[in-house]
Amino acid sequence: MTSPSFLIIGAQKCGTTSLYNYLVEHPHIKGANRKEIHFFDVYYDKGTDWYDKQFPSLNKHEITGEATPRYLFHSKCPIRVYQYNPNMKLIVLLRNPIDRAFSNYQMDLRNQSEKLKRNNSSSFLTFEETLETKLGNKYLVKGIYYQQLKKWLELFQLQQFHILESETLYQQPEKVMKRTFDFLELKQNLTRSYKIHHQGSYSPLSSKTRRSLTHYFKPYNLKLYELLGQKFDWD
Repeated sequence: MTSPSFLIIGAQKCGTTSLYNYLVEHPHIKGANRKEIHFFDVYYDKGTDWYDKQFPSLNKHEITGEATPRYLFHSKCPIRVYQYNPNMKLIVLLRNPIDRAFSNYQMDLRNQSEKLKRNNSSSFLTFEETLETKLGNKYLVKGIYYQQLKKWLELFQLQQFHILESETLYQQPEKVMKRTFDFLELKQNLTRSYKIHHQGSYSPLSSKTRRSLTHYFKPYNLKLYELLGQKFDWD
């Protein structure tokens, strides 16, 4: 049986697809059967033997892992991962929570989610209107990274985490990947260029809404910076 040595646990809409694709192109990293296995949140009852079968056989000096960004948010995942492997290496991508929420909305809008439809209408709610609904609240809660990471840090040591800022991944992928390969104790993959995957394009968020959400997230971001000893340029 093969076991993963690293997990990309989140966050959703933060560039995990790009990061995972960069990783599995390294000659010493083999990908899982699919990027998102969802074992620790959806298929946990299938057991660890089923989970291990989702990974390829490895040669000496090779490693494998998967990326299910919902793990960070799911309340049962920290203890389940810890029981599976308390020494797991955990990679986390964090994006400005305002942009993460807006991107989440845009994805649901592209998918024409029924949850975004106005009552008795075929038209869709605007982002601002959605923020007044339960779905909008979920968009916001998923960006309160402090609360999510605090649960993981009750079980895992901070040095087991590799915390990355999504904006830096988009702007300086070579620098971010060098740090990530160092974290995984692998040499830098010097043979490739980096392309961003699944980065949508859409009209910018209104300045009024951004100011309001900046105020909303500021106290949570401050708690996050204190928890990690790391500050992001989000305010």
